[in-house]
Amino acid sequence: MDERLIEDKSLLPVVEKVESGKRLTLKDGLLLLKTKDILTLGYLANAVREKLNGKFTYFVVNRHINLTNICVGTCKFCAFRRKKGEPEAYELTVDEVLKKVEDGIKFGITEVHIVSGLHPDWKFENYLEFVREIKKTFPQLKIQAFTGEEVKHFSEIPGSSFYEVIEKL
Repeated sequence: MDERLIEDKSLLPVVEKVESGKRLTLKDGLLLLKTKDILTLGYLANAVREKLNGKFTYFVVNRHINLTNICVGTCKFCAFRRKKGEPEAYELTVDEVLKKVEDGIKFGITEVHIVSGLHPDWKFENYLEFVREIKKTFPQLKIQAFTGEEVKHFSEIPGSSFYEVIEKL
């Protein structure tokens, strides 16, 4: 990459490592995580992808499922959240989720992506039940579930600790 195109000059050693095929360190990873130089970051990601796969790009076909939009969160950017009892608030059942996954199978999905509101009444076990039932019914599917904010919420539910949540997930 032309050095003049790199906005964040602290990334120069990382660019050199990626281009020469050297392994990145934790320190390099932290630099990438913190940089605002999105163009260089994209260049590096693409360079690694091309080294691994040539000009081929692989995609996952997934089914995105929101279990509920009832949420106690206060994210300022959120247009998804509803309070319990508000119009448009919903809570899916396990059977409804399994039906959505089954419908996705018809379109060739290989992955289920689950995110959700931070429900005020659901226990951590409620969320786990969805994952268990999907995996039991559709063992061939990969499950990507829950954001960092959701994991934090689960660990704040009485009876759950952060380490227990991580272990069970």
